Amino acid sequence: MGCRTEAGSLQAREDDFAADHPDIPFSYVISLYADATGAPPHESLGEEYWEDVGEPEFPVGADTDREVLDATPFNGEVAAGKCVLADDLEILDCRTGHGSEQWAWDAILEHAGD
Repeated sequence: MGCRTEAGSLQAREDDFAADHPDIPFSYVISLYADATGAPPHESLGEEYWEDVGEPEFPVGADTDREVLDATPFNGEVAAGKCVLADDLEILDCRTGHGSEQWAWDAILEHAGD
C-alpha cells in the first residue's frame, strides 16, 4: 500500500493538474483492495487510510468485495496498481509500480484532445 507516503504529493499533483488544465475534470481515487496483511479490507479501512495519508480532498475507499479490483486488468500482484478512467469510467490505461505517472497524464490529455 505504497500510497501512504505519496498521498500528500498526490494531492499536490491533482492541484497542479487542475491549475494547468482547468477544463479537464480530474481527481485521484484510492481504492484499497487489501489490508496491510493482504486480506480483503474491512469497511472502515478506507476512512482510516484517508486519515493516515493526511485527509486528502480525493476519495479513499475500501473495496471490501474487490469489485474495483475485478473490474480492472490489475491482478493485485504488483503494487501499486493504477488505472486512468475517463469521466464516463472508461478505462484509458492501467499500469503497475511506483514510477513516473507521465503515461497517465498523456492518456488523460489524449482522451481530452489536448
